[in-house]
Amino acid sequence: MILLIRHNFPFYDFSEIQKCPANQILKSDVNGNWICGDDNTGAGGGVTSLTAGTGITLTPNPITSTGSVAVNTNVIQARVSTGCGVGQAIQSITATGGITCQAVAPILCSYSGRTYSTWAVCCTGNERKICQSDGSWSTDMFTCSGPYVAPAC
Repeated sequence: MILLIRHNFPFYDFSEIQKCPANQILKSDVNGNWICGDDNTGAGGGVTSLTAGTGITLTPNPITSTGSVAVNTNVIQARVSTGCGVGQAIQSITATGGITCQAVAPILCSYSGRTYSTWAVCCTGNERKICQSDGSWSTDMFTCSGPYVAPAC
């Protein structure tokens, strides 16, 4: 069986290619011929030595054949894997990824002697007011009639 492949270059006949030996792959040479060659992109090729940098620990240092690579969390912060509860915010993060939480006061809006929580909606006449996260009020495109009725402010 003859296999012909087209990929923006002339047809190639793979019927005469032998199976490549271990650690070699099928490659195209400078003349466009398919040959077996060393696999320089995977194991056994490429990097020949690693040297430790800031926050990286190598054993041994440098690694020239085998070894281990570790992150020094005294230099590089570890991943934060938890969060704070409702009404709290992260105050600080330790090198090991631990957190300290602190209470956060809710943002409130006031109108005519009443207090409203953030994103509360109320009406003054035919105008809808919305309590914003900075404590101010805004209005939107809806009026206080029809399906968008809200309680009076």
